[in-house]
Amino acid sequence: MSFDTSRRGGTIIVRADGRIDSRNAGELEACLPSADETRSNILIDLQGVDYMSSAGLRVLLQALKERQAAGLRLSCCGVQPAIRQVFDITGLSTHLDLHDSQDAYFARAVQVAKEVSEPASVQQRNKEAVLQFLMAIQFQQFAELSAVTFDGMTTTHAPSLDTQRGGHEFSSAAEYSDYLKQLNATKDMEFVILSIIAEGDMVAVHNISTHTYADGRSMTTPFMSFYRLRDGKIVEASHVYDRLHEQSQLS
Repeated sequence: MSFDTSRRGGTIIVRADGRIDSRNAGELEACLPSADETRSNILIDLQGVDYMSSAGLRVLLQALKERQAAGLRLSCCGVQPAIRQVFDITGLSTHLDLHDSQDAYFARAVQVAKEVSEPASVQQRNKEAVLQFLMAIQFQQFAELSAVTFDGMTTTHAPSLDTQRGGHEFSSAAEYSDYLKQLNATKDMEFVILSIIAEGDMVAVHNISTHTYADGRSMTTPFMSFYRLRDGKIVEASHVYDRLHEQSQLS
């Protein structure tokens, strides 16, 4: 994996080649200057990238939110079909400024600067909040959860492994973070988002999680998650697990 940074006019260009995953996503992040460092727009050339994991998606999402908050653009060009599909599934493609090539980006630069973008729909904002929530859990950045969850958020699991209560309730984001820290420490959990859709105040996510047990066995569990949001924050999360598939791997 290699990254090359250059400048053309008022735009910083970051060209990437190879695979972007958890091992080198930090290098991509280091190539993207913060809004405090420069007021320039950023163009990420992904023509030479054939794979991007959730680690790379998280870097793009964080950089996108920061640039937008500063009134600046984060654009990508040369996105390969497989990566574009991931962008579409996660909702990033609705927020990123995408172009076929560097030349296409600069050909439209003046026009784009003059355009007034339509405000993001409630559904788009809700999908972005859920994606931020999931990326914070995936990379154990639990301090970020308070930005997208309400105190008193409830979560339930069905079928539940908690026979006493059938779920969990949390009075604060900090309490929920403590629960997630314990869960990650005991099960070494990772998950993949297969699809995400939003309608009204609800967002539904189809996931597959991977758990590594103390004896070294790795098990996958398909599950659906349903999130209810209010004012861009999650107030309720429900998870429906395929326990039969889970148990068949333990027999």
